[in-house]
Amino acid sequence: MGLVGDLRPERDQARALPQGVRGRGGLRGARRHGHPAPGDLRPLPEGARSRRALRPLHRVAAPEGARIRGRRDRPRGQPRHHHPRRRGEAISPEGAGRNGRMRIGSLEVGRGALLAPLCGVSTRPFRKICRRLGAAVVFSETVSADGLYLLNKKTLDLARFDPEERPIGVQIFGCDPERIAVAARIVEDLVRPDLIDLNFGCPVGKFVRNDKGAALLKDPPRVGRIVEAVVRAVSVPVTAKVRAGWDEGSVRTSEIARIIEGAGASLLTVHARTRSQGYRGEANWTWIGEAVRAVKIPVIGNGDVTDAETAEKRMAESGSAGVMIGRAAIGNPWIFHAIERRMTTGADPEPPSTEERLSVNHEHLAHQLEDKATP
Repeated sequence: MGLVGDLRPERDQARALPQGVRGRGGLRGARRHGHPAPGDLRPLPEGARSRRALRPLHRVAAPEGARIRGRRDRPRGQPRHHHPRRRGEAISPEGAGRNGRMRIGSLEVGRGALLAPLCGVSTRPFRKICRRLGAAVVFSETVSADGLYLLNKKTLDLARFDPEERPIGVQIFGCDPERIAVAARIVEDLVRPDLIDLNFGCPVGKFVRNDKGAALLKDPPRVGRIVEAVVRAVSVPVTAKVRAGWDEGSVRTSEIARIIEGAGASLLTVHARTRSQGYRGEANWTWIGEAVRAVKIPVIGNGDVTDAETAEKRMAESGSAGVMIGRAAIGNPWIFHAIERRMTTGADPEPPSTEERLSVNHEHLAHQLEDKATP
């Protein structure tokens, strides 16, 4: 099966060889002619803030159900402007209606739940299953901006996806605005995702000790600089995922939401816990409602949504445009179908039979084996 943005080094190096040089010799041949191989550092020219790090690959059409409008109508380097609109238009549960759609910048997607970017879970095999079972958008595992900047092969592989996963967002984490912007440009040029998502919410210690993930919530101006740098570097919509705050004494959901919107993001996801909570305690969706009221871009709620009934209730209470599902999808990807059915028809589907569960398990295994065999 062909991959979107094939990252096989021989293909990329062959494109980069000078005129008259035959594309043979693999990585050693590329290095012999002065061309860096994947994993080699490609520094920016002195004084450059962000540039086209790699030559673009072919454009891939969006799948049925995802409509992209004017993807190239905003040249890179120009900020995305937000036009005032009536609150609730095409994003709130009431405004969108049962058959409504959600707009994320220039991308329109079906209404439903989004798959969260979970390390070790949101892999290509699992994303394919979730999309087939009704996830409106899926996100990659979180990908290191530093690894992308250095063109590390393992890091680049995390950003790779198959066409049937669209619409898909690649999530990037880091702390330096310029480096994250270059990393986002590399991802856009190599694999052409539908969205670039920025991680401001991961509570894991190795992230926050290095001023990444949720640690950035303690520095709202830097959050804004990161979003603005990425919006200027890429042409696809930029989204962000945050926690409600660092701890309960520093919850600043509305402030962070306004900063992210003002920097040009097209969608915001809020996990309704603080970093200090981790995954303990009950998610406080009041904080999500505060973010919804503070901005005009769509706000997605995340935290303790375990079934379609809860999703509908939380959206109605908070006014969020949708829900993001993380841990509740592990072992139960049918949750996306249930939420999609509830949103579009108001009815609940029959639970999956034993035969269907076995079939999906076999499908997942087949995808994993195929993925392992892909060079």
